[in-house]
Amino acid sequence: MTVRDIMDYMETLAPQALAQEWDNVGLLMGDPEAEVTCVVTALDITPDTIAFAKAEGAELIVSHHPLIFAPLKRVVAPSMPYQLAQSGIAAFAAHTNLDAAKGGVNDALCAALGLLHVREAFDGLGRVGELPAELRPEVFAAFVKKRLHTAVQWREGSTMVRTVGIVSGGGGDFAADCEADAFVTGEMKHHEWIALPDTLTAVVAGHYATENVVVEPLASMLQAAFPTVRVCPFLGNTPYASL
Repeated sequence: MTVRDIMDYMETLAPQALAQEWDNVGLLMGDPEAEVTCVVTALDITPDTIAFAKAEGAELIVSHHPLIFAPLKRVVAPSMPYQLAQSGIAAFAAHTNLDAAKGGVNDALCAALGLLHVREAFDGLGRVGELPAELRPEVFAAFVKKRLHTAVQWREGSTMVRTVGIVSGGGGDFAADCEADAFVTGEMKHHEWIALPDTLTAVVAGHYATENVVVEPLASMLQAAFPTVRVCPFLGNTPYASL
């Protein structure tokens, strides 16, 4: 099995054509023809991710967030590109294409929240689904907090919550146009909070918590596609804490 085999599978799962034009996805470091016996899936490539990959003997890390986003002017120690180049581990990113893809980040977030009758929304970058039963806004906010194991910020809307709009990560710019009873995302700016419709309950659960939910499902899909390759999800830890 080679890096290219994994690349070809990822193209069927999350085609690069789904990525936003500003994004940087695909193979970002490494040799497409290198042999692969172990793959690590992760939200981010950090020193901890690289240490985990080395310990598992992985030749490839498939991450959601791109290792290289802005143009690089140098590759020196102790940067992550330098560490990967030294270790011979390849890096592949599926970012906004995995947000939009069927079975990708937003579908994983819907599954984590137990939403039913899920459909595409927000230009394909999000979803709308339904709770099994109506919840009061404050109960819904507590429900999101519990299901995602995170702290939340929230704003109470004027209606009960049954339909829920979802945009993982930094999706606050979609909130004002959400026609569901509630909206869940990872980040929202001040002007986005004050532009919310009175009826809408908004829950902001953190970029990490709304996207890390895809790491294990992605590992399971890769494992099913490549049974002779060992696939190890690296769940990591949130890079920030809440008091």
